[in-house]
Amino acid sequence: MKRTKFTWTLLVVGVVLALTVSSVFAENTLPPPDQSSESPVGEEGGISVDALPVPRSPSMNNLVYVKKPVFVFTRAQSATNYEVEVFNQHTSTVVGTFQVSPSNCDARYCRFTSPFKLKPFDWLGENGLYRWRVRAKIITWSEYSDYRGFNVLSPGFNATFDTSPAFINWQVWNTGWTYNAATGTIQSEGWTDHWSELMHIYYFENDFEYTVRMKRKVNQSNSNAILIYGYPTPIDTDGGFDDGVYFQYANDGKYGVWQNYNGSMTWLKDWTNTDAIKPYKWNVLKVIAQYPYIDLYLNDTYLGWVEVTMPVAGGYVGIGMANGGPGEPLLVDYAQVSAYYLQTQTERDPAMKLGGEPIPATEEEVSGHQ
Repeated sequence: MKRTKFTWTLLVVGVVLALTVSSVFAENTLPPPDQSSESPVGEEGGISVDALPVPRSPSMNNLVYVKKPVFVFTRAQSATNYEVEVFNQHTSTVVGTFQVSPSNCDARYCRFTSPFKLKPFDWLGENGLYRWRVRAKIITWSEYSDYRGFNVLSPGFNATFDTSPAFINWQVWNTGWTYNAATGTIQSEGWTDHWSELMHIYYFENDFEYTVRMKRKVNQSNSNAILIYGYPTPIDTDGGFDDGVYFQYANDGKYGVWQNYNGSMTWLKDWTNTDAIKPYKWNVLKVIAQYPYIDLYLNDTYLGWVEVTMPVAGGYVGIGMANGGPGEPLLVDYAQVSAYYLQTQTERDPAMKLGGEPIPATEEEVSGHQ
């Protein structure tokens, strides 16, 4: 069991299952808003005069997508000031405290934007999991409220590789990747009989769009791929990630989709011919992920959709190439992610579903074909 992976996945699943839609506290989320509207009530159905402030948002049913969240707590009618404390659960340290004037309150709630930035959850394991609490000054300072936890996730990125350092927020696995300042691209020569992969360090949840523009030189039949729902360790014997869903193409005009869970590989769509591929030229691979469904695009051609059957063991996106060697590099022009949450599943045409039931795959099959 991979303890780090299991612990984070369990937390995220708990969050996802608790999501409710409300328009009350919409400041910290991507559309649609996703906040709790619960509030303490007094005898008249409003805020009790004697009630101390209670954190409301963000809370454990919130995935926050802004670096400066709006903190919402109930109003204490007699308070002359408030103080909010933010705590980093990864490092067990206080990120900071700030005071909130009653002028930021309405009849029920107080709202105030964090004066400092909070970093999103990442592979380095130092950010993304936070909790906060609040207290009121009513003549003297009250005790702090109970903590409420929340998660900060990245809303996406746009890596154009036009400036140095080109690999900021990327983690290299296996073989080296280099940066060409003249062309604004990154590349890897690969590794014979192995995968060479690059992973973005930010974690992405169920619904997002991921696009990469890439070109493979010389090599005809080996895989050139983008990866979602990835978790790298323990690295497979061929250098591939332990978990993830791969969407790939080869220069001989074939594409395929496969999933890897704890090192067990299955095809969602075996190697298939398509005219959408531009052999040895730039190709744009795009996925729109709405777990468990993934829509696949190649050079703006919609190929169809697949249904992922493995649990989400990780949430990292990446770029990869199979095999390789001198003179067979994979070049990458840009990579982009836009994250969002959809209130309902998008309807998909059953006729556009790719593949049937997943079938077992081998390392040799997913890496290339003859």
